[in-house]
Amino acid sequence: MVATTPATGVSPDNFPALSQVRAELEAYKRKFYLSLLVRGGLVAAALLLSLFVVFNALEYFLYLPTVVRAGLLFSFLALAGYAVGRWLWQPAAALANLRRLLSDEQAARQVGDLFPQVQDRLLNALQLQGQARGNELLLASLEQRAAQLQGVSFAQGIDIPQQSRPLWKYVLPPLAIVLLALAFFPTFITQSTSHIWHFQRHYSRPAPFDFIVKNKALRVFKGESFTLEVSVAGQALPASVSLLADGTERPLAKVNGRADAFRYTFEQPAEDVTFQLSGAGFVSEEYHLTVVERPDLRDFTVQVTYPAYTGRPAETIRNGGNLTVPEGSQLRWQFSTAATEALSLLFENPTETVPGT
Repeated sequence: MVATTPATGVSPDNFPALSQVRAELEAYKRKFYLSLLVRGGLVAAALLLSLFVVFNALEYFLYLPTVVRAGLLFSFLALAGYAVGRWLWQPAAALANLRRLLSDEQAARQVGDLFPQVQDRLLNALQLQGQARGNELLLASLEQRAAQLQGVSFAQGIDIPQQSRPLWKYVLPPLAIVLLALAFFPTFITQSTSHIWHFQRHYSRPAPFDFIVKNKALRVFKGESFTLEVSVAGQALPASVSLLADGTERPLAKVNGRADAFRYTFEQPAEDVTFQLSGAGFVSEEYHLTVVERPDLRDFTVQVTYPAYTGRPAETIRNGGNLTVPEGSQLRWQFSTAATEALSLLFENPTETVPGT
């Protein structure tokens, strides 16, 4: 904490004029810090709003790659952190008495420059006060000098609106652009900001047609081939469509008799494939073909517990298909599977599905 206390021997009751001058000096310092905070806020706003508009414009018109959008995002966050620390935190901390930006002597020099009737008298009084501890005669002389400074409000020497007015010309243009864009063309702000914030995602320039993947699910069992069915729809259709994957471009075959349908066969993919579709210079969003193991039922047993009236002991039947058991028997199936997440038993007459646990 930063606090200013009168020199030893100075009592507000004995030296009211001197105490009043020091109070005026503290009021000046607080208004000085407030002025710094206001002007710093305007500088930070001008810088960040300008960068916000420029970065959004770059993304909106250029559809920047992932690494560039990441650079824009982190550079903006770094500059925002610097702006807050440099122009907002320091004066705010001084206002809260957490740090000192202006000493009493520096403040006295500024007051002397602002008020001709003060000149160096305030600075001299502060310097002498440090030497006047216990010296009642010198303190009385200082009290007389301080009385001559009464009636001067040091804080009035700082005109915050006037000092901050020149900075508004840097804030208003980018602020006006943001407000007008939000009012009449909001995608300029919302879309570009979303693209930069989610920099890891791929975004493509909107095409005059749509890529439509006809497959219900992009999933294939390992060791099997998968045929991708694609159609295009729009006012202007591409003459050909290609598949982009692993840095290579592979043409899709056109379906006979149709200008809007294409297909491509993945030959027994061994792992997941991330790909995009390309046509007439436009690129689609990313798609993911998932390769999964085929579920395999390796073995199963049925534990049969017969009713008491039969006198038969319980038994286990391995890989039993059709079973005929006495009424009242309890059956418990155990299955050995591979690459299986869920399993159900289907019964007929009556029809019933029993999920496994």
